[in-house]
Amino acid sequence: MTPDHRSIRPKGLTQRLAILFGLLVLLLLGVAAAYIDFSWHTVKRERLADLSNLVELGAASSEMFLQRYSERAAILAGDVSLQGAASDLPSVRTRLSHYQAADPNLGGIYAFLPDGTLVAATTEEPAAAPAHVDDAVFRRDFAQALAGDRPVI
Repeated sequence: MTPDHRSIRPKGLTQRLAILFGLLVLLLLGVAAAYIDFSWHTVKRERLADLSNLVELGAASSEMFLQRYSERAAILAGDVSLQGAASDLPSVRTRLSHYQAADPNLGGIYAFLPDGTLVAATTEEPAAAPAHVDDAVFRRDFAQALAGDRPVI
């Protein structure tokens, strides 16, 4: 009987092939991990850039909105004060309603005395609602508004 040459392999060659295969698998896993890490950070940067653009757009939009309505509020305050706001409260409410009807984006317009008392509004306040004068947030915001140089409506 002659030995089959295919069945005779050096033992060292099999081990080296197994080691090389293991190293190849580790190399491929390392490349895959590096690609995943790179992809993750790239997508994260893109999303953060998109969110940053949305925040800037929202800030510009709100700034434009607030500027537009602060200009209108100053015009309204001047108009109401010219009409004699302290002496004729029904005409103040009529004037406020006229301004509100001209702009459908306004939910309501309120006129206050310097002490925070509501004197005219375009919406009816329900009787069960808490007094706005007692609200700490209202008092703080109202004090800041009165400290400014613009008329307060």
